[in-house]
Amino acid sequence: MSKLAGKNILITGASQGLGREMALRFAREGAAGLSLVARHIDQLNKVRDEVRKLTPKIDIFVIEADVSKPREIERIVATTLAQFKGHLDVLVNNASTIGPSPMPSLLDYPAEDFREVIDTNLIGPFLLIKNALPAMIERGGSIINVTSDAGQSVTQAGARTAFPSLDSRACRKRGRPSWKKPACASIGSIRET
Repeated sequence: MSKLAGKNILITGASQGLGREMALRFAREGAAGLSLVARHIDQLNKVRDEVRKLTPKIDIFVIEADVSKPREIERIVATTLAQFKGHLDVLVNNASTIGPSPMPSLLDYPAEDFREVIDTNLIGPFLLIKNALPAMIERGGSIINVTSDAGQSVTQAGARTAFPSLDSRACRKRGRPSWKKPACASIGSIRET
């Protein structure tokens, strides 16, 4: 029996890429319910339809929302908990943004773009955890924070400059001291075996 059998799972950034693949995989692994969240409803609906083809009996619904907005996070969690009758087993914080592309130099980087990156990649996951955790504590569950190595180092004015990624070590040192172990390690590309 799969560890995901009968579990209710919320996935942000579920409309494409890794979020989409997790939705499909979790459905195949027997998840009872999926709450799929992203900013683009058309793409979310396509993922929902793909999942339903795989597992027609799954309780699946989509929420068009932006995790950089605190009020939308409250709506995401409230809607998910209402659909799942208060039971959430897994929260996957997968939504992210990298900011402007190509990345401007630090002197030219607009503060509002930087704020959007911080709100989406750091504040959003924090608020999702804060809002979802009370419902998860009684039954237990898992929180998976997906990050990339996109922010680890860049060259500015000819010198390499390191920026911490949001892995568990960096989180403990730079703002999330109570997290003792990584939610997941770098998994590279997903392949069916």
